Amino acid sequence: MVKVNSDCDKIPILIADSNNVDELTRLAEKTRVVVSTVGPFTRYGTPLVAVCANSGTNYCDITGEVHWVRQMIDKYDAIANQTGAKLISCCGCDCIPWDICTLMIADELKAKGEDLSKVHFFDEMYGSASGGTLETVFESINAVQGGHKKNSLGFDPILKLNGKDSKSENSCKIEYQTRLGFSAVHKTWVGFFVMAMVNAQAVRRSNCLLGYSPRMSYYEGLVFSNFLHGFNTTMELIIFGTLIFLPPAQWFLRQYILPKPGEGPSEKDQKDYFLRVIGYGTGSKGSKVKSTLYYPNDAGYVDTARMLVESGLSLALEESTQKIPGGYHTTASGCGKVLMERLVDTGCTFDIEINGNKKDN
Repeated sequence: MVKVNSDCDKIPILIADSNNVDELTRLAEKTRVVVSTVGPFTRYGTPLVAVCANSGTNYCDITGEVHWVRQMIDKYDAIANQTGAKLISCCGCDCIPWDICTLMIADELKAKGEDLSKVHFFDEMYGSASGGTLETVFESINAVQGGHKKNSLGFDPILKLNGKDSKSENSCKIEYQTRLGFSAVHKTWVGFFVMAMVNAQAVRRSNCLLGYSPRMSYYEGLVFSNFLHGFNTTMELIIFGTLIFLPPAQWFLRQYILPKPGEGPSEKDQKDYFLRVIGYGTGSKGSKVKSTLYYPNDAGYVDTARMLVESGLSLALEESTQKIPGGYHTTASGCGKVLMERLVDTGCTFDIEINGNKKDN
């Protein structure tokens, strides 16, 4: 069980400017782990990653900005491997639920002598986006429209092996539910989930670092209660997705309609929101694994904060994670099953079935 410290109010507060390298260095040198919520990370996050990599200080953040994560892997994975710093991005609702569930499924199959051939995720979610999240979305759109920066590796940094300049041979075919349809696997109406593209890249990197399979496939879709629910949500997404790419419409939405940075759902709404992630894994010899991970609060606020803190505590306090080599990790490769245990101890529920038989946790 995770022990909760009741003396948190006695912990001193250290202040550092996110653009002041000297201040950030002094901060990093006084701790084992720095956790960051400074997004948009493309705009504000790079100096802290550089400082932690060079100082040998572990680091976690909640970004979902994959283009920025690629840049950080390219620049700082090798340095972090030398200093021993474990750097982990996407330690919130992007992308812990899917990354850690894939690890749990793959480990069950590995125990049976099988690789993970494919994993399908079905997401049941009730929540809303914050002003900070939307600001990151707009920042990412601008970054993509401005063109991707070339990296020094000559290949996708997501595929980079830990501490090396070579790429993994493990491949991950990614499939998204791009339109409204009925799933024969989950027996529900499903549609496009906006975070699926980010989640898939985290799992793709975990496969490179942990070796789930030489060739695996990843699928993710959002679950709807019925066809009408799916149709309405899909149309809203199409309209919104079109408007945010039109500069005049984007300006109007940001100015008058959408929440601004610092704004978001009320405390009551945060308690009413939830996330349930159901995964179906298939092994190379045909074994079936089903996992169900449930978050009882708003995954984008309350539980993202909890996920980030538990990721940092996993790196700081748990013996098994302290033996992991430095580098730019995922939560699966950097925190492992320890993180799932901490999440369950602090509010999540997790169940797993192997070939139809529920496993005792």
